[in-house]
Amino acid sequence: MINCPHCQQQIENDSKWCRFCGKAVDSKVRWFFRSPSLIVGFLVVGPFILPAIWFHPTMKRITKLILTAVVLILTYVLTKYTIEALKTIVSYYGTALGI
Repeated sequence: MINCPHCQQQIENDSKWCRFCGKAVDSKVRWFFRSPSLIVGFLVVGPFILPAIWFHPTMKRITKLILTAVVLILTYVLTKYTIEALKTIVSYYGTALGI
């Protein structure tokens, strides 16, 4: 038996989560859960980074909800501006080429 690093309750040696406080026992966060990896992941794959946010072992639920809202809003806004830019390009080249 070991003590949970967060609530100091005794838990099994091979536990990954504390059954009392619900927090991860292993304090080491893997590389793909670190902030720089999440930021680069969002810039590369956009909203497909959301599972990495939701499976993050030490992040609080409110933080996950806020990050999810931010990712979805940014995705919506960037998609909207991309569509507007593409329409502008099509209309410009259509006028320039006489189509």
